[in-house]
Amino acid sequence: MTTLNLCAFNVRGLNAPTKRSQIGHHLHKLKAQVALLQETHFLKNHVPRWSHMLYNQWFHNPPPSSASRGVSIAIHKNVPFIHQDTMRDDDGRLLFINGSIGPQLFTFGKIYAPNSAQ
Repeated sequence: MTTLNLCAFNVRGLNAPTKRSQIGHHLHKLKAQVALLQETHFLKNHVPRWSHMLYNQWFHNPPPSSASRGVSIAIHKNVPFIHQDTMRDDDGRLLFINGSIGPQLFTFGKIYAPNSAQ
């Protein structure tokens, strides 16, 4: 693998099955191999089962109580990523995954840091 196509999106909520499907199709259209998503709005104990046929590795960090924030990382099934470690914060704003693709080590990270004067 010589190149890796990454896409990052503010998805503004992924609790609706139709929206998850739309995002999956959009990522496929863009040929995204790694997707970095923020504002997933999943709850800590209610992350929906999301098994998109093209993205078979999902990593989530939902916030503990509020249905806001939340970050996720998705890896395309054709990327031979071997997951080794995950780091997340308690507020659902940070997610880092470490692993390898062949002999190369990678760290993928998503940080959701909205400005306070919105």
